[in-house]
Order: sequence, then structure tokens, then C-alpha cells
Amino acid sequence: MEFQLALSKCGLSDLGFVGPMVTWNNKKDGLAKVQDRLDRSVCSNDWRCLHPSAVVNHLDSGGSDHRAIILFLEENVKFRYNGRDRHFRLEPF
Repeated sequence: MEFQLALSKCGLSDLGFVGPMVTWNNKKDGLAKVQDRLDRSVCSNDWRCLHPSAVVNHLDSGGSDHRAIILFLEENVKFRYNGRDRHFRLEPF
């Protein structure tokens, strides 16, 4: 609730995301497993008007306990991720 209040006071809103909801997990099994969406991308209404097609993607974890996130300012960009070399490749449609 305090985080939501801080966002509201600053005039910021969550950009949302595409992909898995969880961005972090403690890599445990069973009842000890904890996972949550820790990472968020926020913006002002003015920024959103400048970038109406902005999209946030939650990427594969690649074995890590944390997912990377990437912000695309245009929705007509796709990416490929090769977990072996950990390089992102952006390609226009």
C-alpha cells in the first residue's frame, strides 16, 4: 500500500508487462518456495503520451533467480535471446 501511495503522490503509474508475472524466486521447492514480481517500470502521464507504444517485457531467467526486464519504446521491435551467450538482439519488423 505504501508503494502505491508513493507512486500516486509522484504522479507515476505502472507500465505493466508482457511475459511471466514473477521476476524473482528463491530457487527453493515446496513450501519453502517464494516468488514475486519485484521489478516494475513506472512512468508519468506525460512520458506515456510521448511513448504510447512502450512495452515492458519480462525475459526468461536463464537459470538465474531474477528475470531481466527490457523496455521497448516501439511495439514493432522484436528480440531474440540466446541464453548461451546472454546477448540480446533487436530486430525491426
